[in-house]
Amino acid sequence: MSNEYKESDAEYAVQQFITKVNAEDLTDLDVLIGSRADGMLGELRDGSLAASDLDELQLKLTGLKLLAARSVGAGKVVGLDNASQKIQFQLAKQGGKWVITEMSIR
Repeated sequence: MSNEYKESDAEYAVQQFITKVNAEDLTDLDVLIGSRADGMLGELRDGSLAASDLDELQLKLTGLKLLAARSVGAGKVVGLDNASQKIQFQLAKQGGKWVITEMSIR
């Protein structure tokens, strides 16, 4: 995954999230994950995600291509995909920065 995105881009937040999750560096995820995110995202942000769930997420994030963000209302949607899997991140501005508010895996 290239580093072509600026900190002001929605894709940057997703790129940093993937980098941190794959490196098992779960510190400071509260900067990338919105305060209202729940489920797996909330557990990641709060540091309570089970190790087996982290392993599963890392596998799902492997080999995916980051797609350009598209606007949806006031937010953005950033997708990742390959031939067999698609992950979508919904992002919103929080404190002037893009943060991940939802993640769906198909």
